Amino acid sequence: MELRILELIGKNKDGNSFLLSPHTAAGRWAWQSFNGFAYVVTELCPGGDLSTRRRSLSPAQLQVIVAELVIGLEWLHDRDIVHHDIKPSNILIDGDGHCVISDFGGARMKIQDGPHQGMLCRTAKTDIVCTKPYAAPELVDPITFPRQTELYYTESIDYWSVGVTIVTLITGEELLTGNRKRREEELESVGERLLDVRVASDLVYLVYELLEPIPSRRWTGYWLKEHPYFDGIDWEEVMRKRHVPPFAQCRHARPRTNGRVLPQYEATHATDVNYLPVILQAEGLSIEKDDSLDLFEDCRDLQARMARAYDTYGPCSQ
Repeated sequence: MELRILELIGKNKDGNSFLLSPHTAAGRWAWQSFNGFAYVVTELCPGGDLSTRRRSLSPAQLQVIVAELVIGLEWLHDRDIVHHDIKPSNILIDGDGHCVISDFGGARMKIQDGPHQGMLCRTAKTDIVCTKPYAAPELVDPITFPRQTELYYTESIDYWSVGVTIVTLITGEELLTGNRKRREEELESVGERLLDVRVASDLVYLVYELLEPIPSRRWTGYWLKEHPYFDGIDWEEVMRKRHVPPFAQCRHARPRTNGRVLPQYEATHATDVNYLPVILQAEGLSIEKDDSLDLFEDCRDLQARMARAYDTYGPCSQ
């Protein structure tokens, strides 16, 4: 699904400035290795992500951030795509200081026909990709059998996640857990924390309109843009990036690992079943094969050279 969405974004540049797009300047932006790894090249976002900007935003910065997220989601929803995993770490900052929604791996398409057209369906066997503290009740509450075998929901789940993201950016904490029994208590604590840090009343009301447990009452799309919190926002200017970006320009990127280390190459990797061609076929996608950047092939070659050196020279002395 992520490749399909990136392909759609790459072919439709107008109005999707706040979505991560493939780097199409060189022509090829996605390919697969013979061992079943997919490689995707996207536009560079050197400013990091919003998870590093908690408790450091001015009211003006936050207002523009939320406006950019609303426009990005509106573009996806108009094309029947629901993100499912909006959270600070999935919102990148590009070189011009604007927000960019990323990680479409958990996105799903709306139902295209029938009585539930425009909605999405979840059953007990449906694999939903989401982050529980940011997920709407429709995604995390249990499906009660035998009265209920499936649950239909709408794009409003993304706006719930925007509400939780706002709270996290302001307080620096994830105040919701996704626990159904504690939800009412946690929502009360959200209001208390926002008042403690003296958040403007319009923003408090906006958060509660987004964190509405009843989906049909949750503010979304066009109606959300009419909320008093956005008074003074020129939506056309925001969409065309003619307003002041929420962050300073960042033209230089430093390599980061975010604390991660390269996984050890497993000897069984070469014999693992390669499911990637099946997945691509199911999605109706075709990308060429190229092993020139297969990281695990490089690891295997390096380990082979190290093994030969060990056999020749023995263990290294200190």
